[in-house]
Amino acid sequence: MGDKAKEKHLFCSEVLHEGGTDMRKYLKKIRKELGIFTFLTFLGYLFYSLIPYYTKILFEGEYKKAIIGYTVCLSAFVLIAYFCNITQTKYKLKFDKVLKEDYFNKVISLNYEDFSKKKVGEYISFQANDITEIGNDYLAPLMGIVTQTLRVVTYFVIITITLDLKVGLLLIGVSFLGVLFPKSLGAETAKRRNNYLDYQKKYYSKIEEIFNGFKVINSRTRNNIRENHNENLKKVLDERYKYGKANGLMWALNGLGSESLNYITFLYLGYLTFKGNISAGFAIATFQYAQSLMEPVHEILYYMNMTNSSKELVNSFLTFVEGDKAEEKKTPINSFKEITINNLNKSYENFSLQSINLNLEQNKKYALIGLNGSGKSTLFNILSSYIKDYSGEFKVDGKAIKEIETSYLIGTMNQEEYIFSQSFHDNATVFDSYETVDNNPFIGDAERLKESNNCRVLSGGEKKLIALTRLINKDTPIILLDEPFSAVDESKKEDLLNKILSLDKTVVMITHDIGENLGSFDEILFMEGGRLIYTLPYEELKDKKEFKVLQNAVNI
Repeated sequence: MGDKAKEKHLFCSEVLHEGGTDMRKYLKKIRKELGIFTFLTFLGYLFYSLIPYYTKILFEGEYKKAIIGYTVCLSAFVLIAYFCNITQTKYKLKFDKVLKEDYFNKVISLNYEDFSKKKVGEYISFQANDITEIGNDYLAPLMGIVTQTLRVVTYFVIITITLDLKVGLLLIGVSFLGVLFPKSLGAETAKRRNNYLDYQKKYYSKIEEIFNGFKVINSRTRNNIRENHNENLKKVLDERYKYGKANGLMWALNGLGSESLNYITFLYLGYLTFKGNISAGFAIATFQYAQSLMEPVHEILYYMNMTNSSKELVNSFLTFVEGDKAEEKKTPINSFKEITINNLNKSYENFSLQSINLNLEQNKKYALIGLNGSGKSTLFNILSSYIKDYSGEFKVDGKAIKEIETSYLIGTMNQEEYIFSQSFHDNATVFDSYETVDNNPFIGDAERLKESNNCRVLSGGEKKLIALTRLINKDTPIILLDEPFSAVDESKKEDLLNKILSLDKTVVMITHDIGENLGSFDEILFMEGGRLIYTLPYEELKDKKEFKVLQNAVNI
């Protein structure tokens, strides 16, 4: 294998197989569309490559044959090009679909702790923009390299047959001299492009934050928010300009390399004309072939640089979707007798949950209380399996919780439980993931909401009813609730609490309502300074000094 052949082979292997992960599986999913597109492209170039030949014989006096041949070839080329464009659209859409499906599936398979390492805007930006860029800057250039190489080979064969082998070798050889011009710019262009995409991702993430915090926008904050946005937008555009400059220089040098073919062909034809060895038709056809070869060589060089510049983005996608595939299989459990937590610890920069020991029994009701910052939410999130990075033991009937598929065991209702902008049914069943429980105690309260087609516009209290309905439909033996009545009318709170406490389930509820209603719970879990200092019935807890301090703080 020659040096150029080796370099091309290595390049193709490199762009298909990135950083230990493989794009070939995605190309296989669209291989039918790619195969049809490649075949049609070959036919199109075959017909188009014959046009200079018919120009040659026209000048040599074969008028009828030339006109018929030219007409047939041009008509066939246009018709085939139409079907090529349709097939190209199909494979691009399918490629975009399979990448976005895999990315989305990977995102929703993350545990909450891993998901929270990035902002929602970053996931949305990658799904909406970066994956489309992979199609534009990886797949399109890769197919461009394939089809334009096919075009060069087709032209070489036709030139050899219709003109002369020497002319074919000269045109092909001189064409690839252009490789020397832009090669050194590939890395710089890739660097500029990646910088631009990084800034663009951050920009979209900040916009998402601003829109999520729309309530803070008013006449006093609007100007500063606008200035902050304009500053971030300017950074994105500056990086885009730098990328554009590098890309523009690369294009210019590509053009210089391509034009060298024209010049050398001109000199060669001048020499042959001086010697009297060629006809006018031969010279015209040679120039047409030279012009035709400039474009594919120019595009091959450009596509190679584009594909190189997309490596980081492709690697980023593949590393994410292929990462942590060897997850241990977890056992689904939908019943239990006892949950035991021993010496559980979780540390943050300014806070730590320390030496938590707790037993949760079947069908018992627990209230989780404490001042803000006492560790309630951290313990709640560990119980909910939102946080999995901690030390100590957390077992269900002797089996480590990390080995259990908890979605059948534990149902959670967060303080700000997300409600989709869909119908009541879609929200209450999470798009038919859960069956509607026949004896769901909250269905009656939510009866008038069933006709809503956009539950996002409902009041806070109405959303709580939907969230409670969803929680019961999940049908788990353990339910965890974080301030479930925070937006509910006072007149309804007692009734809803009684319904929850009457459930044949284990209940753990964070509450700031620390009055006599705590007597309805079996035990109160009292948190202070990251520690669980009491696990007692209300009657035993109410006289503790720490509880009185909490009552005074809450009632201020």
